[in-house]
Amino acid sequence: MKLKYLSIFLLILLLEIVYSQNTTSEAIITFSMPRSFDVYQDVGNEFTITVKNDGSTILHNIVVILSGITENSYSISPHLLDNLNINQSSTFSVSIYNQNITTGFHDLTVTMKSDETSETVKMTLNVKGYSKQTGETLKKTEESKPALEVTKNTLIGIMVLSGSIMIIICIKFFFKALYSEKGKE
Repeated sequence: MKLKYLSIFLLILLLEIVYSQNTTSEAIITFSMPRSFDVYQDVGNEFTITVKNDGSTILHNIVVILSGITENSYSISPHLLDNLNINQSSTFSVSIYNQNITTGFHDLTVTMKSDETSETVKMTLNVKGYSKQTGETLKKTEESKPALEVTKNTLIGIMVLSGSIMIIICIKFFFKALYSEKGKE
C-alpha cells in the first residue's frame, strides 16, 4: 500500500517537473536603430531606438544605456519604460549635444536592458565641425565627383583626338608643300 502511494506521489512530482519545464517563458528584446549617426553643429541631433518584446514574457523596467561619450553629451527619453508586453514595441529618443563632444568619430555601446534580459550593440557617432547645410553641400560635391571625372576624361580624349588630327593635317600639308616645291624645280 505504501508503495502505491509512493508511486503516485513520484508520478505527480514527475508531471509537475515536466509541466514547469514546458511553461518556462523566454525573454527576448530586439531593437531598431541607426548603426551610425552624423551630428552637426547647427541642428537638433536626435535619433530613435525602437525596442520590441519578441519573447514570451512581459519585460519590466526597460532602459537604454549609452556609453562611449560623457553623460552631459546626451539625454534619453523616456528614462525608464515600466513594462513592455509580448509583441509590443516602444521608442526611445536619444538627443546628442554636440557642443559637449569633440569632432570626429566616437564608438558607442548601446545597451537595451530590462529586469529579464539585455541586448548590447555598437554604433558610431560622427561629430561634424560644420553645419548640416555645409555637410549636404559637401555630400553633393562628393556624389558629383564621378560625373566630373567622366566629363574630364571625355574632354581629354577629345583634345588628344583633335591634336592627333591637327598633327596629321599639318604633316599632310608639309609633305604636299614639300612635293610641290620639288615639282617646280
